[in-house]
Amino acid sequence: MKNDIFAERLIYQRKLKGYSQEKLADLTNVTVRTIQRVEKGEVQPQLRTVKLLAAALEIEVDDLLQLNDPRQESLQKKWLLLMHASPFIGFVLPLLNIFLPLFLWIHKKDDNVIYDNHGRAVINFQISMSLLSVLAFIGLVTIEGYGFFFFIAVIPFVILVMLANVISVLHSQKYFYPLSVPFIRQKRSATSSTLFPLLLMSTLSMLLPPTSEATEHRKTTFSTQLQQFESFLLNYKNKHHIPGLSVAISKDGNMVYQKAHGVSHISGQVPVTPETPFWIASVSKLFVGTTFLSLVDNGELSLDDPISAMPEFKQYCEWLAGSGIVFGKNLQCDQTFKLKHALNHVVNGKVDSAFSYNSIFYSRLSRFLEAKRGNSIDAAKGRHNELAQAITEAILIPAKMNNSMAGLWDPNRQDVYFRKARGYGIEDNQYVMRREPQRHMAGGAGVSATASDIIKFDMALEAGTILSANIKALTEQPYRTENGTTIPYAYGRYIQYVNDEKIIWHGGWDEEAGFTAVYLKFPQRNLTIVVLANNEGLWWGNPLDKAEIEKSPVFQAAAKIFNASD
Repeated sequence: MKNDIFAERLIYQRKLKGYSQEKLADLTNVTVRTIQRVEKGEVQPQLRTVKLLAAALEIEVDDLLQLNDPRQESLQKKWLLLMHASPFIGFVLPLLNIFLPLFLWIHKKDDNVIYDNHGRAVINFQISMSLLSVLAFIGLVTIEGYGFFFFIAVIPFVILVMLANVISVLHSQKYFYPLSVPFIRQKRSATSSTLFPLLLMSTLSMLLPPTSEATEHRKTTFSTQLQQFESFLLNYKNKHHIPGLSVAISKDGNMVYQKAHGVSHISGQVPVTPETPFWIASVSKLFVGTTFLSLVDNGELSLDDPISAMPEFKQYCEWLAGSGIVFGKNLQCDQTFKLKHALNHVVNGKVDSAFSYNSIFYSRLSRFLEAKRGNSIDAAKGRHNELAQAITEAILIPAKMNNSMAGLWDPNRQDVYFRKARGYGIEDNQYVMRREPQRHMAGGAGVSATASDIIKFDMALEAGTILSANIKALTEQPYRTENGTTIPYAYGRYIQYVNDEKIIWHGGWDEEAGFTAVYLKFPQRNLTIVVLANNEGLWWGNPLDKAEIEKSPVFQAAAKIFNASD
């Protein structure tokens, strides 16, 4: 889409709502000047801006931005043509008219909802026509006269319908298969790894004694919930043009789901696998906060250690305070800033009094650790710095996170770097590759991991492998400030109550690198969910001064689907 087309759609939708440019600017926190430039076709807005505009106008992103990738469309057309044309081989080799499209559907259905819908339609038609052919043959043998005409009419009908659909997919994405019985329905779009346990449970339920019925019902219910959540993610992926997703879920202390969808590199169509690492942006704070607690646990550090005592701190603080950067707002540099203040984002204004998310202060913690270990603070920008080594030793190794790395310099984990997904944005209606993240482990971000490895961290933390019980307790309740106020954060994770249910979570958003991430923990449900993406599609715009996980679409779906009462 060209800028002027986007501009026309924005103007149309704005006027449809009766909004002025100033009103739209107030609703979105996007400047009036930016909206004016967008509506003149001078610039193509970032995806985050598009999402803000769509939300304010109460429309879908696609109403403003319709993705158009010619290479992807060409590849999609070839796969659809193969799905619809492959059943012709069944006239030569019986049953391949069913098994070939079935194989293609299983292979492609998770990549795009279009493949799922077309594949099911083809398979349902072929099964239906195969059964109809059997009935026609029985009619030929048993019914004189009319049985013959019924028999000879089936094959021409099937051929005509198949040819019509092959021609249709060459010109559009429409299909029409009359007389099909929906043997494979939309709600059964689960992965083969999920279908097999369902079939197994169904079989066992007939063999086990009645006392096991409740347990089997719970297992079947949870399997259904996994299918529903996967279906939500696939639809969400397509709607928000996410190239690739990595997902992992634990329940009752066990990894119950790990799956990947889409591509890690658009060029070459390299598929995402459960072993594909993603840059997890600010979800890294989970590991940074926990690592510093580990160093407190072993006696190397104290939470009351003054980070403001490190070299050059005051000069940097004063620069940040006057820079106009949001993290420098109300920063008062003549105070004593302690390690616990930085780890809990209580540094803006009067220290240890109010929460204001401050990623830059987290990023100074790598310099703090260098100074505490007798190094120059500039060593933090070196290759495998002290913070990266500490995270590796305190978390990655004990939790057996073999597909993860802290920073991008660890010589023992370079295969993780080379397998890492690339991040993407959308400009001029095309995917564009974003820049590589900074390679040293700063603190505000810096970890690359798979979704399943983050689940391993969560399970190791719960098992007591990483922290002692007393220190681990600090991560389970909101931090309390010096004046007794509780804040929605605790040492690298948000702690928030939604409808009186505790939710421990963290989001990650790196617009420049092209990645987003969501970590969700439902303690009352013994459930943890991790979703990683290689574009901005998962981010919902959480404010800096509060926790609003209830506005995350991933949270909304998870909270509803994995109902606590089930």
